[in-house]
Amino acid sequence: MSDNSLGRLRYEEQTRILHGLIFDVHNSLRIGWSEEAYHQAVVTLAKERNLPIVSKPRFTLMHQNIEVHIFECDMIVWDQIILELKVLPYSTFPDSHLAQIISYLKCWGKSLGLLVNFGPLRAQTKRVIWDEPPLTTIVNFEALFLNSPIEQETTHLIQ
Repeated sequence: MSDNSLGRLRYEEQTRILHGLIFDVHNSLRIGWSEEAYHQAVVTLAKERNLPIVSKPRFTLMHQNIEVHIFECDMIVWDQIILELKVLPYSTFPDSHLAQIISYLKCWGKSLGLLVNFGPLRAQTKRVIWDEPPLTTIVNFEALFLNSPIEQETTHLIQ
């Protein structure tokens, strides 16, 4: 399945390189380690391969000049792709992990994230695409006046 109308995957070459890196780390460490162990191995190998990577960047969410939350994703590569690492004993990602990476994509303004699971016998990745939907405003004047005293009085006079 493609990510755009040209039939190409978004950041296809970068994703291929990251898959290779992830599988190299998994084949080297195997299963049974903490998420932090895999994290450090991915960062180290990415740096050895001269990939531009930022580990554990933070984003502060502000609302009316008040800090309401601090997000920290695992890593951003090429300033384009967010990697979120997990060590799960099963092969599917729960909805909560999808919601987590979508939040990260929104925070950092990125359109592609990779969820990575080092838990199973074979490392697994899931591409998560995020394109910010356009905001729209719908004005429904009927709903505004539906139960107002003027509407009720007018409706009574018409009947």
